[in-house]
Amino acid sequence: MFRPLIALTAAALVALPVATASAAGSGSNDQIRTYVSNCEKQVYKPKTITVFCADAGVVISKIRYQKYNSKVATGTGTATVNLCEPNCAAGNTENFKVRFRLYRVTQCGDAYQYRRLRVRYVGPKPPGRRVINQSFPCADAPTR
Repeated sequence: MFRPLIALTAAALVALPVATASAAGSGSNDQIRTYVSNCEKQVYKPKTITVFCADAGVVISKIRYQKYNSKVATGTGTATVNLCEPNCAAGNTENFKVRFRLYRVTQCGDAYQYRRLRVRYVGPKPPGRRVINQSFPCADAPTR
């Protein structure tokens, strides 16, 4: 009576680590590569992010990521801002320190992409708001 129970218990104990490892590998959100829409192209962990693609009025460069996973990316950088003085076509640019957060991941084609960006100026800021919230459309296939 005890031998079948012992055999069944042993078989279950052997299968448990394999099932657990398999579930962790396939279901882990940190294994998913998430891209940023950088003016209609998906880029993984970009070194620069163009916030406004129509006129490149704000571009974040010198990016340092604190976190970059399948749900959120956070970091710091330098935003080059077109001050539009005397006008936007002939405007001067100025650099400002920023913190940013990429979030709201959506599947776009075969890849996952951050669809929202929040930028907060740290210290001095250009005229206007201290925070920028920007949405991105699904972009073309990733560049590698």
